[in-house]
Amino acid sequence: MNFIVTDLGRKTWQIDSYHAVSMFLIEGDNEAMLIDTGAGIGDLKAQVEELTDKPLIVVNTHGHLDHTGGNMQFKETWLDPDDLQMDHTMNTYDIRVNYARSRVGNFWPEKMEEAVAAVLPSGEIHYRELREGMVFDLGNRPVEVIKTPGHSRGSVVLLDRAAHQLFTGDMVNFQVLIYKGMSTPMDVYADSLRKIKARSGEFDRILRGHDRPIGSAADMDVLLSIVEDIMSGRDVGHYEEAGIRKGWVVARDGFSVWYEGPEGKTLEVD
Repeated sequence: MNFIVTDLGRKTWQIDSYHAVSMFLIEGDNEAMLIDTGAGIGDLKAQVEELTDKPLIVVNTHGHLDHTGGNMQFKETWLDPDDLQMDHTMNTYDIRVNYARSRVGNFWPEKMEEAVAAVLPSGEIHYRELREGMVFDLGNRPVEVIKTPGHSRGSVVLLDRAAHQLFTGDMVNFQVLIYKGMSTPMDVYADSLRKIKARSGEFDRILRGHDRPIGSAADMDVLLSIVEDIMSGRDVGHYEEAGIRKGWVVARDGFSVWYEGPEGKTLEVD
């Protein structure tokens, strides 16, 4: 078993891959959109074709391998160009196998070897440039691209206007990683959270890439309070190592932000 599909209503499906990462499929009158392609574990294309027969648009919320790993299965994929080089570096067969071992091994250990065996071989990927303000009209279902750098330099969230929901990738998870080299400085992430919050009247739920999928605009308030305390020095947290996560962490109300230490609040990206 590679995927667990959950109908979330509003012509929206969550496609869960071994409890490690979630992708989402939405459907308009004319076209469908696949949001992220997971870590390239299993035949995602076949799974999507079981759910919809409409022409498909594939969009990545950001360029990390657990959200772009299945891109090679599709004709073309939209990705913000600020994450293109990172995807070229990270999205390899060996790294995807390591991801399956570490992430699936952590969340569903008895399925780890099955997941490793299901990792897809690398293939050619055709990218198109995703830009701030673009709107994909799926047929009475416009989806707006909002650029939100933070977890990565090219992170975006997708506002599904007709269904009043926001797809946030890894920007609003219960555990958010802000690490030098793959992320922006902390203050840029804070600005992006404020940008999302300013649009909160346009959606009544968020759908995230990891953890429990459904959240609300209130999640931004918790994360923003953590980030503001890190930047001000009021709460620098403690050092912790947990699986693939290593660094300083500040936790509050079920959410946590991982970063590289008290000096990391103004880290520049390499």
